[in-house]
Amino acid sequence: MRVIGANGVGKSTLLKIMARRIKSTSGSVNVFGDVSYMEQRRTDPEIHTIGDYLFSVAQAGIARLRKRIATMESTLDSANTAQMESYSQLLADYADLGGYRMEAEMSKSTQDVLGSSYQASRISNWTACRAASRKCCC
Repeated sequence: MRVIGANGVGKSTLLKIMARRIKSTSGSVNVFGDVSYMEQRRTDPEIHTIGDYLFSVAQAGIARLRKRIATMESTLDSANTAQMESYSQLLADYADLGGYRMEAEMSKSTQDVLGSSYQASRISNWTACRAASRKCCC
């Protein structure tokens, strides 16, 4: 789908309404199926992948746990029982907060939009996506 129009005419607002991120003030919109909406902002130089971006705007608890898990995974020693128990607890907490569900939703959205998962999509893909959107769609 493409939404074409001049700046300020409501393209982003329409898409946010369709994705149920905001409510319309008048009229109605019927959506059959799912609509994903991804903001087009990138200000953090630490963000290198689409996944980095998506997690940066995620629920704070999920983002913090994801960083702790990644840090622990870089030094994980399967012979260290205490460390393995701590790691298992982090994974359980991540699941309880909905981290894995969010990963699945992000993967579906980026696969639909970019043709690859959020883990594989580099920022260059994101930049290309933004450049294309400036030409023809919101």
